[in-house]
Amino acid sequence: MGLPRLIGAAAAVVIVLLWILGAVVGGQTSAMSAVTLSTPEVDPVLEAELAAGQQMVDTGSLALVPGGGSAASLIEAPPAFAAVQDVALHLPAQGAGGIVFREADIAAALPLAPVGTMTENANPAGYTADRALSGPAEYTVDEPISGVRPATGMAAVLAAPGTALRAPVQGTVASVTSYETAQGTQAWRLVLQPRDRSDLHVVVRGIETPFVSAGDEVTVGRTELGLLRAQASIEGPANPLSLPAALVHVQPAVGVDAGAPS
Repeated sequence: MGLPRLIGAAAAVVIVLLWILGAVVGGQTSAMSAVTLSTPEVDPVLEAELAAGQQMVDTGSLALVPGGGSAASLIEAPPAFAAVQDVALHLPAQGAGGIVFREADIAAALPLAPVGTMTENANPAGYTADRALSGPAEYTVDEPISGVRPATGMAAVLAAPGTALRAPVQGTVASVTSYETAQGTQAWRLVLQPRDRSDLHVVVRGIETPFVSAGDEVTVGRTELGLLRAQASIEGPANPLSLPAALVHVQPAVGVDAGAPS
């Protein structure tokens, strides 16, 4: 084969390789953009309730009313700090030191819709407050970690060490498991199944001493889940005081991991 033919064949190979590389990168970029720009899904009824400042929660039981009969038992819950689909997440700690939304450490975590007033957004490419839900809580959005997963896949509720954490939803404890943190200490992970949502799990991590067991019923804002551990779960500008945090995310209930150590 002559030199011109060798050069032509080599050029053809290079063109094919560049085309394949472009297709792969293009596909990855499209997938990345689709995930990065994902919008949290919130039920319109729940969105309206949050906009109206509704903090009353149906416990799922009936209460007797004067004169006979019964009615749904409602209780006043702590302010909501996030929502996903028709599930509102209520503050698990009183006097919380702030809320930081960031990428979750598992791919299965659903994007959360923050509720409250955003004070800083370090990930404008991943989150915009165009449809922000009003509420009394203040939150920040942390800088991107991978740039691929949703910017609000996990909420870190900052609080003092030893703070009693209360149930963020009405439901049942699905599991209580221990894990080793990045600092080499033991912590506990609680998985809650929201009432009437058997397809979802609310995962709470960063617990030092659990107070509940699998199968227990929990009442939002009232049932103590456990004590917050002492070590900080997130570092960086979003947590200048290095406070520990209850890490909360929501995921499908079937066939996924509940989260890596933090």
